[in-house]
Amino acid sequence: MSELGTWLRESRETKELSLAEAAAATHIRATHMAAIEEGRREDLPDAVYLRGLILTYGQYLGVDAEELRARFAKEYGRPTKGTGRVDSHQPLSEPLRNRRGLLIVAGIVVLLLAVAAAAWWFWPEVSEWGESLVARISEPVVRATTSIALDEPTATTGPSSAVEEPTRAPEIADPTATGAPAPTTTSAALPLPTPAPSDTPIVADPTPTATSTPVPGIWLGVQVSGAAWMRVT
Repeated sequence: MSELGTWLRESRETKELSLAEAAAATHIRATHMAAIEEGRREDLPDAVYLRGLILTYGQYLGVDAEELRARFAKEYGRPTKGTGRVDSHQPLSEPLRNRRGLLIVAGIVVLLLAVAAAAWWFWPEVSEWGESLVARISEPVVRATTSIALDEPTATTGPSSAVEEPTRAPEIADPTATGAPAPTTTSAALPLPTPAPSDTPIVADPTPTATSTPVPGIWLGVQVSGAAWMRVT
């Protein structure tokens, strides 16, 4: 039985701590702590590494650091490898943490490279699939838009509600009221025989003027000097 190990075990039991609790607090393997307390030197690392373990364990238990170093030198001798000094405040698991961090970073880098390689390899197929998908989605939209545009009602002009008023024939003024000859309306042009020219000039009679004396009926005098047509209603 190791005197140093027995001393450390009694200090731990005095504080009512288990090996699992001490290992979790110091980040030292429970197997190494058990080997230190039991004095199983064959299960312990080299002296330099072991010295760091014991100093960290003793600092956690709150034992005297000088007495701890003296007991270690008496039982295990002075370290001959490395610098012969391991800072007790530096946890033993510090290299393990750094190594784990490097492994995690390396794993992330490898994963990113694998994803990038897969994306580069399958990108043409993914691009073609995306284009075909967009075309399939946009085709019904175009058809629906065209259908809506064709189904829109076109403005139609309904039957005109306006009824054309019949054209009223011009009224013939009463020559007795206005004192002027009544205008004539014609319905159709009837060709009349052209009179043969004569050597004697024809003198038109003066247009008779209406008198203001009321007479029964209407008197109308018309003298035609050329081809004409006339309708009296």
